[in-house]
Amino acid sequence: MSGTQSNPAVPILMYHKIAVPKPGSAVPHHFVRPKLFRNHLRVLKRLGFTGVRLGTLFEEALPKRPVGISFDDGYENFYHHALPVFQELGMIGTVYVVVDRIGESDLWDTHLGTEREPLMTIEQIRTATRAGIEMGSHSLSHAHLPQCDPNDLNREIVESKERLSQLIGQPVATFCYPYGDLNGSVRAAVGKAGYHTACTTQRGSNDARSDRLMLCRANIRSDTWTPTFILKLLRPVRHAQ
Repeated sequence: MSGTQSNPAVPILMYHKIAVPKPGSAVPHHFVRPKLFRNHLRVLKRLGFTGVRLGTLFEEALPKRPVGISFDDGYENFYHHALPVFQELGMIGTVYVVVDRIGESDLWDTHLGTEREPLMTIEQIRTATRAGIEMGSHSLSHAHLPQCDPNDLNREIVESKERLSQLIGQPVATFCYPYGDLNGSVRAAVGKAGYHTACTTQRGSNDARSDRLMLCRANIRSDTWTPTFILKLLRPVRHAQ
């Protein structure tokens, strides 16, 4: 396993929306203001962290201070507010796309009474991919996967991988469990589909000994100001030492 002799810890950050929080939103913590997000990435650069692709995590040499920067759902505000910062600072991240909803909106949150948010179009996804952003699957429909029957579960996991790969012209190697909701059958189906890694919403550290289909992440919220951000970033690293 090349480059993993020192077994560095890899914190993975979990973002949703890079935008100004909307008044009355049912999920205000999902918004991170663009200015705050820019500060986060500047802190990463200042502390010597290098973004890594999650689909090949622990399969190739890691930088001295690796970090995964992930975004759930594929919101259009990523394209407008996050992608330019990645390009400006020369960093990379991973976006988990809900494949059946590309170019539409986040139907899965409507039961909360929140305003719909537009998702990236295929043209925007392709532009981000060409800019070095990694795309992963977040299922077809953002379903609660443990509640799916075997046929639907297979479609959500396998078909989303195949379709997204065709759309972007690249292999899709990483998955993210919608709602962080999984069980043994779901994890096994993700592995059988050929994903190299998969992200949960569980907190903790990741290293070469971790279950690659159960990667932990740090939830970055609207109130994750810079001191808290540094704490969330360094806690998994210190825990692994």
